[in-house]
Amino acid sequence: MIPDEYLQTFVIEGRKLLQEMEEALLIVEQASEDPEVINAIFRAAHTIKGSAGMFGIDHVVVFTHAAESVLDRVRSGDVSMSSALAALFIEAHDHLKVLIDHVAEGRHPPGEIDSDGKRLIEQLDEHLNDAAADQPENSGEMAESAVKLLDTMVPSIKNTSGLVQEIAAASEEQSAGVSQINTAMNQLNQITQQNASSSEQLAATSEQMSGQAAQLRELMAFFTVADSADGVFSVNNIKPFKSAVKKTAAAIQRLNEAELVGF
Repeated sequence: MIPDEYLQTFVIEGRKLLQEMEEALLIVEQASEDPEVINAIFRAAHTIKGSAGMFGIDHVVVFTHAAESVLDRVRSGDVSMSSALAALFIEAHDHLKVLIDHVAEGRHPPGEIDSDGKRLIEQLDEHLNDAAADQPENSGEMAESAVKLLDTMVPSIKNTSGLVQEIAAASEEQSAGVSQINTAMNQLNQITQQNASSSEQLAATSEQMSGQAAQLRELMAFFTVADSADGVFSVNNIKPFKSAVKKTAAAIQRLNEAELVGF
């Protein structure tokens, strides 16, 4: 046996929720696109069903379950909130109010109330059946749309694959070209280094030649040549001459060692 104070709490909360449901139902037709209005009606029915279940008030649970199921489909968009459905929910609200009044009085509703409840449940179920009947057609349309979408996507995927292959081939060619450029640059660097070395050797040889030429001029200064009466040249001061000859021979040997040709 449920204590009366608990049942009275259920009645107070139930009537408060029914007031919120009624306020939402009065504007639902004008605000059918506002999800919060539908949610307010759904929350009221859901909470009343849950509370009735806790207290074992089964006839309230059965009726609110039918209303809640349709409201859930309205929230998901499977069922539209038409004028006829809005009027049906107002009847369902009034019937719930009668059921809670009987709970407050501590008695079970009479037979005619039960009959009204069954009629309303059947009408609510019709909306669920209509939504279920429309579902296969919607599913077929969705499947057909998916097939068309795939038909559109497949050529695009093939084109994308071809572009990827072309990009990969171009990347390989570019890599090969960069490698060839690097090889050519390395070869050019080696040639430049060789030329620099040859230039250094040439400069050193030139310096040696300049020095040897200077020495030769100094040696030639030792020669004093006089014109004789008979046309034969004679050399004065033989000692300096001999010394000069030796120095000249040494200079010629150095020039040969330096690989000078035609001196």
